[in-house]
Amino acid sequence: MDRKNLKITFLFSIFIVLFILSTGSVRSIDYSISHSCNKNQCVEGETAEWHVSVSSYGDLKTEVISIELIDSINNSMVAFFNATYKPFTDQSRDIFVILQETKTKTISGIIPKANNKSSLLYYPCFTTAVKNPENVRDDIYSIRVCYEQNPEAMPVLECVLNSSCAYDGFCKENRCTRLSCRDCQYLLSHRCADYECCNNSACRIDQACMDKKCINLTCSLREYLFNNSCQPLNCSYNEAFINHSCVRLNCSGDEFIQDHSCVRLNCSGDEYASDHECIRLDCSDDEYAFNQTCRKLDCLYNETIEDHSCKPLNCYFFLSAVDHRCIRDNRLIFKLSIESVVVLIIISLIIINIKKYRLEEKNAGK
Repeated sequence: MDRKNLKITFLFSIFIVLFILSTGSVRSIDYSISHSCNKNQCVEGETAEWHVSVSSYGDLKTEVISIELIDSINNSMVAFFNATYKPFTDQSRDIFVILQETKTKTISGIIPKANNKSSLLYYPCFTTAVKNPENVRDDIYSIRVCYEQNPEAMPVLECVLNSSCAYDGFCKENRCTRLSCRDCQYLLSHRCADYECCNNSACRIDQACMDKKCINLTCSLREYLFNNSCQPLNCSYNEAFINHSCVRLNCSGDEFIQDHSCVRLNCSGDEYASDHECIRLDCSDDEYAFNQTCRKLDCLYNETIEDHSCKPLNCYFFLSAVDHRCIRDNRLIFKLSIESVVVLIIISLIIINIKKYRLEEKNAGK
């Protein structure tokens, strides 16, 4: 080998050594992952914790910026840790630093569905800081390394309780099974519940099935219960609606039947109630009708009875009202006769005196 080739070989060896040293921070990470779940049962949709232990045995410290747990089948994120990293500044926060030790970082997330029968296969990705000048020159400040070829397995149950399933499913052998309710059933808290009713036959005779519930029927007085419904009573005119049945009326003599009930007669003063009707009073001539009875008239002596009432007598001359009738008054006639005779005598005397006076005047003139 000539001198020139020896020099090239030496420089290439130095370059390889520097490259290895410069990439020491992106070497394979020694890690292990465990998980913990509520009551040691990892159930889909619940929260789990993953404990990621990272070891560093060399003289170079490992600065972990982020840890990602990735679903091995659909590459979706399961859980992650992410620190604030600003190279060559003092503004970085929460960086996971390991130097000649083993540290554990706990991250949490929601357990996804199992992707391999009853297990969840996932792999980790680590992003570590790179601070060598050679990398900075190329604007490389971090390296992300994934271990998809070595996936972790986590047993995942679809359910433990019914509440882990959809509203129309229930948990059976740690799997959600869809409910298939029968007619007249509905979904209630992950089970099939019976409606109170779907037809009247499921209700009492005094109830009807309405909106899947037995509703108490309130029939009117003119209705009766039949076949879970209110039916009209066809009572005859002389029957009353009592206790949802037809009952024959027993009206008293002073009542009459109206609208299936007994109504008291409103007889006038000259009528009386008898056999469910008003009958006109047949009072005698000397009686009058008052308050539905015949009462005796008590007329004055100068009144007479006419049309069941007292009316004043209209007696003619020489007649006087006596005991409710007009009779001839002899005393008055005698009195008038005497008075007439006296008047005639007086008139006669006057005539005689006049004649005598005229005769005397005549004799005196001669």
